[in-house]
Amino acid sequence: MKNSELEKYFRVLANRRRIEILLLLSDRGPICVNDLASAIKLSFKSTHKHLYQLLYMGFLEKERRGTLVFYNLSDDLNSLHKYLLKPIIKQHI
Repeated sequence: MKNSELEKYFRVLANRRRIEILLLLSDRGPICVNDLASAIKLSFKSTHKHLYQLLYMGFLEKERRGTLVFYNLSDDLNSLHKYLLKPIIKQHI
């Protein structure tokens, strides 16, 4: 893995809001964007931006249920994802 790629992973995880999202999903399972935004006290738009970054880097997966989109920790976490998340989320991995 190139250093630049590893840097992207660390940048995504170096944000307290994204860490809060990961912890909430670890504790509660799938949550819709509105509920996540409310829980972390952030706007829908800002929450969606954080979720997109986590999704793009492979930490999350999403599922559409009617008009709502639910996010959850990815079932397909590779060894790097698990290694990076281990200090943050112990009970889920």
